[in-house]
Amino acid sequence: AEGAPEGAAVLTFLGHALDKHTALTVVCLLLFMGAMGKSAQVPLHTWLPDAMEGPTPVSALIHAATMVTAGVFMLARLSPLFELSHSALTVVTFIGAVTA
Repeated sequence: AEGAPEGAAVLTFLGHALDKHTALTVVCLLLFMGAMGKSAQVPLHTWLPDAMEGPTPVSALIHAATMVTAGVFMLARLSPLFELSHSALTVVTFIGAVTA
């Protein structure tokens, strides 16, 4: 469309608009949002009761083996990245405390 910025111009602007610490915090928070959806944390936990209504073997597989634990495993593997952003760690701690 006429007057719309090109993709390269937008990416160049974002590269100058965010400093490294802010960019790291944004990346950590977005990764955490993905893990929250996967492991059924408080704001994104509504899918889990519906999934547990299935047959017992399927429910056991979802709960114990794959779906719920995958988000926690991802956060554990990325903990060195999260340690560099204190703001992201504060959000992770707060959501974890509310969920527990």
